[in-house]
Amino acid sequence: MERHEAAGSSGPTNSAADADAWTAFLSDISPLRVDASDAALVDASTDRAWTVAPVLPRALVRCESVSDVVRVLRAANLWRIPVVPRGAGTGLSGGAAAVDGCVVLDLSRMDRILEIDPVSRTAVVEAGVINKSLDVAVAVHDLAFAPDPASSAISTVGGNIATNAGGLRCVKYGTTRGSVLAVRVVLADGEVVCLGGKTRKNATGLDLLGLIVGSEGSLGVIVEATVALIPRPWNEQMILACFDDESALERAAEAVARSRVVPAAFEMMDRESIGVVGERLLRLLDIDRLGAGLLIVRTDGAGASAEIEALAASLSVPGVRPSRRLSAPESELVMQLRRGSGVEGVGDPQVGSDDRWWLGEDMTLPIRSLARYLRHARSVAASHEVRISHIAHLGDGNVHPSLTLAKEYGSEEDARTWLQAAADELVRFALAEGGALTGEHGVGLAKLPWIDEALSLEVREIQRRVKRALDPNGILNPGKAL
Repeated sequence: MERHEAAGSSGPTNSAADADAWTAFLSDISPLRVDASDAALVDASTDRAWTVAPVLPRALVRCESVSDVVRVLRAANLWRIPVVPRGAGTGLSGGAAAVDGCVVLDLSRMDRILEIDPVSRTAVVEAGVINKSLDVAVAVHDLAFAPDPASSAISTVGGNIATNAGGLRCVKYGTTRGSVLAVRVVLADGEVVCLGGKTRKNATGLDLLGLIVGSEGSLGVIVEATVALIPRPWNEQMILACFDDESALERAAEAVARSRVVPAAFEMMDRESIGVVGERLLRLLDIDRLGAGLLIVRTDGAGASAEIEALAASLSVPGVRPSRRLSAPESELVMQLRRGSGVEGVGDPQVGSDDRWWLGEDMTLPIRSLARYLRHARSVAASHEVRISHIAHLGDGNVHPSLTLAKEYGSEEDARTWLQAAADELVRFALAEGGALTGEHGVGLAKLPWIDEALSLEVREIQRRVKRALDPNGILNPGKAL
């Protein structure tokens, strides 16, 4: 597996980023806030992808308006300067990591909520608006922004759109794509285009909006979005269920899939991901035998009580033990446990330990393949002598393995190589089962070595043609996603 070059027709070259071109570029954007301090460059060098080595950008430009973004891209396209868009830098695949000779385009100050329409159930926001801030703002209208990644308190709406982020609610409410009605995008040459509109139904022309969602800043820079809102989930009900082994988990997943209920959340945490603190919490909830792991099942809306009872009955299969219905405070404690765990935790990459290196992954599998995958993961952990724990959005087959290795075994670079070798076996299995390379974190740089395995030659060539059409000089987030 080899790293791929930028998909533009020529891409930024050493000659294009030489001193004269850089000086001319800086002159063209001179009214803007350009930060080349050591602290700013180090902070902008990477996101939270531990396997992506940091690269110092040449500068960080803090944009505060669409016109700022236009000015930067026009100059960058003219002088062939690579541009890496950045929101909060919370990504886990290197999508916002700097590349050689680049300028990082910081959109975090474009954080205004421009409009909330409670009748149409829409909002218009700038790209730097924090997901949770939008959700809180619309709550006064009894509305909600459906996408809820575990990083919702710190990730931006623009970043969510760029990676088509998921979250715990997407089994019922869908990924970010389903909540995006329109985007305002600045193309590589500085042209501003608006794709979509304010209505939920729009069958006019090609779905260029869908092309931008999930494109990781490689086709244009998202500066504004019109998003659909949902009635705020209410009457939330929750049960837990412990499962004894992978076979019991498979029976549970099949039982829920065959029920006539779509849960608002259907999550899995294995015993390793729960940890000691989590086990103490479960004992407070009258769960004294965890087994191999825990299922979290939540419903909402007018029929939530009947639905949670139906799901509890469906989960009464061999090897699975449904709990009593939890109170609202108990449910909140469980969600805090879930959101603070594993690959989606928002702490430092070496999650929860000062003595272990940590690598998090993201992939999807057909639900029927999950039990086989978990057995395979146990075998991989044993053969590579690493620890592997899992959390999963069980309702849509999105698994997040966390691989750790004691720091006493070697250097950070050695640990990267060792853990990546184990992770590669998990990815290989998922792809062989008909799964996807990434469910919600994006390809970025971290997943790029697998792109040839995940996409056919024909599909990759179509993507390259699209990239060349929209970014012929290859300046936008080069060498990523494609």
